[in-house]
Amino acid sequence: MRVFTRKLPILALSLFFTLETCAVRENGFLPELILILSLKQFSTAPTLGGTITGLRDTGLVLSSGTNPNQTLTVAANSTSFSFPNSISKGSAYNVTATSLPNFRNCIISNGSGTFADNTNSVTVTCNYLLGGNIIGLPLDLKGIVTTPYSSGFNQPSGITTDGANLYVADINSNSIKKIVISTNQVTTLASSVGSPFGITTDGENLFVSSYLGDKIRKINISTSQVTTVTGGSQGDSDGNGTSAQFNAPIGITLTGGNLYICDAANDKIKRFTISNSQVTTFAGDSPGGSSAIDGIGKAARFNALRHLTTDETNLYIADSGNYKIRKIVISTSQVTTFAGDSTGGSDIDGIGIAARFDAPYGIATDGTNLYVSDIGGNHSIRKIVINTGVVTTLAGGLTSGTTDGIGTTAKFNEPRHLTTDGKYLYIADRINNSIRRIE
Repeated sequence: MRVFTRKLPILALSLFFTLETCAVRENGFLPELILILSLKQFSTAPTLGGTITGLRDTGLVLSSGTNPNQTLTVAANSTSFSFPNSISKGSAYNVTATSLPNFRNCIISNGSGTFADNTNSVTVTCNYLLGGNIIGLPLDLKGIVTTPYSSGFNQPSGITTDGANLYVADINSNSIKKIVISTNQVTTLASSVGSPFGITTDGENLFVSSYLGDKIRKINISTSQVTTVTGGSQGDSDGNGTSAQFNAPIGITLTGGNLYICDAANDKIKRFTISNSQVTTFAGDSPGGSSAIDGIGKAARFNALRHLTTDETNLYIADSGNYKIRKIVISTSQVTTFAGDSTGGSDIDGIGIAARFDAPYGIATDGTNLYVSDIGGNHSIRKIVINTGVVTTLAGGLTSGTTDGIGTTAKFNEPRHLTTDGKYLYIADRINNSIRRIE
């Protein structure tokens, strides 16, 4: 018997057919024709792309770094990207950002290599505005303390940023100061605000806690128009708009369309929903006290709340009277102790509850770390790695002063609230009437 084959490639209807014909001859009989048909679908055109996290703004343009090069304008809130044209196997690629959103930064990982089918492992991570901080990328701080802004302030307490500017709640002048970071220009954005302590921003408006006025003010950044959005009389009542009552509100942050407020004298975290002006008690109850009870919502207890910050999933609170940093899972209102112990009066570094604070006051985050101003007997800035709970002293120490320097050689005098523009950490150094920067 003799067998032979022929393979005939046929291109039709975007499918690849291979036709094999086998002729079989045996004992002189006529050949029997057997057709064997195999079907192979064309591969889709190979592409280069990947994933994106943290992109909230327009302005990101990516370059493929291939030959020929491709560019791609990425829409705000995108979670993935793909360059439009196919790329030949074996080609080199080097994805870079040729344009960034204003006052933001993006880091590209796995961005270069040799192209294979559907290379989609490139990752782009951007930072973004949340709760008055620029978060999403960890700060690379060397502990270098400088004083870039030392005039025009009278006991600054609260500080926030939109990435381009700093906004400072200046207590004794009852005003909000604006600092243009690129030029160092300091101006008064709004006057007669009324004992401003805490401050946060959504990029268009500032939200300010009036400590003595027991209310929350809103300031439109472009017009400087000041309005009261909730509160206005001392007390402890949930309610709508100005019918709600606070007692010495201090810290304030913003996420998910809600303001979260440290209602200090009531030992509570209040939530103000911007869309309907409704105020509810989110966590804690009166009286608070030194027991620092963990629990869900109102079952938890605080003592002398100061400032708070958010990573969008959790709130982190400076529970000053309990010498602790507390954590609240926003979705469940579960309150736990994140760092520190009820034994105050010290500045011991350590992990979680093994660390010690004297009077934690201000708090900010870059999404990876927390930064805490520790006052009372301390005049220091502490750093907490969120994933591990490791607490270290970033700058300052037990003695007050005005000295710039590196790490613990630098001196502060009652450093209050903090913020980050995604590059540096800024601190309202209250008694020194200045804004300090850690690089």
